Amino acid sequence: MLKIAVCDDEPFMCEMLKEKIGEYLREGSKEFKIFCYPNGESLPVSGGFDIVFLDVQMPGISGMELAKRLRENGNSCAVIFVTVLKEPVFDAFEVDAVDYLCKPVDSVRLKRALERAIRRTEEQKGKTLLIQTMNRHQSVKLDSILYCEVFNRKILLHTQQGVIEYYSRLSDVANQLDSRFAKCHRSYLVNLDYLSECSKGQIILTNGERIPVSKARWQAFMSQMLHYMKNEVEP
Repeated sequence: MLKIAVCDDEPFMCEMLKEKIGEYLREGSKEFKIFCYPNGESLPVSGGFDIVFLDVQMPGISGMELAKRLRENGNSCAVIFVTVLKEPVFDAFEVDAVDYLCKPVDSVRLKRALERAIRRTEEQKGKTLLIQTMNRHQSVKLDSILYCEVFNRKILLHTQQGVIEYYSRLSDVANQLDSRFAKCHRSYLVNLDYLSECSKGQIILTNGERIPVSKARWQAFMSQMLHYMKNEVEP
């Protein structure tokens, strides 16, 4: 079941998007629910949505600000911006947007954006990290992991639900992860989906935590980050 939110201060745009999204998902035999919100204040950032369509320019909370709040709340949903502007004015790197659609929304472009968002959602939901703690084996969803840290031969897995500790090597953990995870330091692997800011010496995650970036890893980290973001955002 896909849970989708459409947030736009123009009622006709909300209804149009809801109708077109529904048509496409029914063609693909997808189960879904679509919720419409007239402004940023009314959309619950902890609503557990899989895909969120956000109007960039709205009175009160803008679509960009709302996307930031979603990320700060730990929501890894696929964000698709809707805008009257011909060029994207948002920083896709900062909020990890899947795509942007220009008004009036083109059906072909909408379908392409939805396909990308659905593919990303299904991939994130399906991928897990298998670990063994002292008492049991455990499966951890990759999209819940903010970053991995090694300390005193232990792996500290920092997740949305808390920290999981177990004995392993960072290289063994890295072999189970996908391209969204990048090594920024010999002791850290970070989930690029939760990256908010990046500067020489450190990165800041959407929850405010700061992770060091070593000089030795800087160029390789930046290259992997830009490649990942390019693949996520480009049509």
